[in-house]
Amino acid sequence: MTQPTNFRYFIVTFSAISAGIIAGLITKGLFDVDLNDLNAICHLILKSIIIGIIVGAVLGLLNIYFKFEPFRKTRTKDL
Repeated sequence: MTQPTNFRYFIVTFSAISAGIIAGLITKGLFDVDLNDLNAICHLILKSIIIGIIVGAVLGLLNIYFKFEPFRKTRTKDL
């Protein structure tokens, strides 16, 4: 089994965190924004994407340093 590279540590964290934050911010914002105002909806979506990418990048870079792998396969004992 090969060792994961730094890029793998970054991309796993970046994709999971970014997708979750973007979806969460858009969902939360849709309750607060006037749904008839297209400009407000576009601003909300753009703001959510930018915040999600920045937070995902920062946490991805931190994960390169700490090397936390959330999907590590563990060996189970067969009975």
